[in-house]
Amino acid sequence: MLTIKIFTAFIFAIFISNGLSMDYDSLNYAQIVQDCETEQPLSQEETLSLAAVYEDEVSDNVKCFSYCLLKRTFMMYENGSINIDGCISVAKNYFNQDEYITGISIKIFKNCADGLTRNDMCARAAEFVACFQNGFREQEL
Repeated sequence: MLTIKIFTAFIFAIFISNGLSMDYDSLNYAQIVQDCETEQPLSQEETLSLAAVYEDEVSDNVKCFSYCLLKRTFMMYENGSINIDGCISVAKNYFNQDEYITGISIKIFKNCADGLTRNDMCARAAEFVACFQNGFREQEL
């Protein structure tokens, strides 16, 4: 079973992991992180806060970095809507096809996507990440 610490870092850990293969393409996560760091530079302190993207507790830079990562991994569209198929693909790969956890992930992603209220794309990305982090915490995964 996953611990909350592992899941809290989930969204960011997948970008550094080169072994995952997505249905869309074989994404180069290291390149995605590098591109997002170029697009949205982070201080050392901000980099350390990536595992705790609770929308109002992190800087705007971290929020925008999150938006960049979600877009480039096909979890969020440019317009800020959530790509559920992209989220499912990431979950299936991250959880090694575990049907139980993937099923919970899909429900959480859908609920979070339906509940987004922020209009700013960066804040919206952070809102989504905070929501699914809380969803997994509630499920004690």
